Amino acid sequence: MRLQHIHQKVVVWQSSIFQTTTTLVDAGNAIILVDPNWLPDEIAEIQQWISTKHRGKEIFLLITHSDFDHIIGCGAFPEAKIIASKGVHQREDKEKKLQEIAEFDAQNYIQRPYPITYPFVDFIIREDGFSMTIGQLEVLFYLAPGHVSDSILCVIPALQSTVFDDRHGLWITGDYFSDIEIPWIDDDLTSYISTVDKSLKILQSYPEISTLIPGHGKPASNRDEIFLRMQRDKEYLQILEKMMECKTEILGQSQIEEQLKAYAFPNQMIAIHRHNLKKIFKTKSEIRET
Repeated sequence: MRLQHIHQKVVVWQSSIFQTTTTLVDAGNAIILVDPNWLPDEIAEIQQWISTKHRGKEIFLLITHSDFDHIIGCGAFPEAKIIASKGVHQREDKEKKLQEIAEFDAQNYIQRPYPITYPFVDFIIREDGFSMTIGQLEVLFYLAPGHVSDSILCVIPALQSTVFDDRHGLWITGDYFSDIEIPWIDDDLTSYISTVDKSLKILQSYPEISTLIPGHGKPASNRDEIFLRMQRDKEYLQILEKMMECKTEILGQSQIEEQLKAYAFPNQMIAIHRHNLKKIFKTKSEIRET
């Protein structure tokens, strides 16, 4: 598991599996822990870090969305207060999410020293711009459907405290704006495009934001890189939108193939793209029938 200090108050762990990230933000007398994952040894490393460097601090566990890889470590932090969207809280298929974890563990002969639990949400994010004070930090949340229906974005406009003052802003985006993945649509194309448009406005509204941490891959370390990731994803989604409008999978295909060559794992990106095509054309069919 790779550990990366991106700021005096922020560390990011990157799992060996799908380069999935876990983020820890020091909020003074509290910490914000985001999506702890994947393997027991990786979770243990995070627990040890907290025990050594943040003993006694209140833990706020932020779940960016309900995909099983992002809730897989929740049970290791039973003392934490959980923050998640109303969608995560209201899901009717919670047992399915737990079964996905159980199947992953069974396939890989993994035994966890903590219970597998679906997160019980203490702080429910119901609307854009919801603000909380966690420790000594102001934290804001935005609903972000598209990848899945229950995603949220988290903005910390200023990583500051009484002992460390800095207008460095942090943006935690879950499974959006990765450097190693194209957009993965498990919800809805139109919603995904709306979330990207909303995100462009968020970036403009918070000029302090200089770091973006995605759910998979490497953090973006400056605003230019953040903007380029957003524009690249929007261009891809706009091609899909034209495909759906014209009812053809051929339009824009050569452009997409060129885009995919730039990724570290192009064959996997092709698989995600095919998944997206199945999703949007299924959605189009459903629209015509209603």
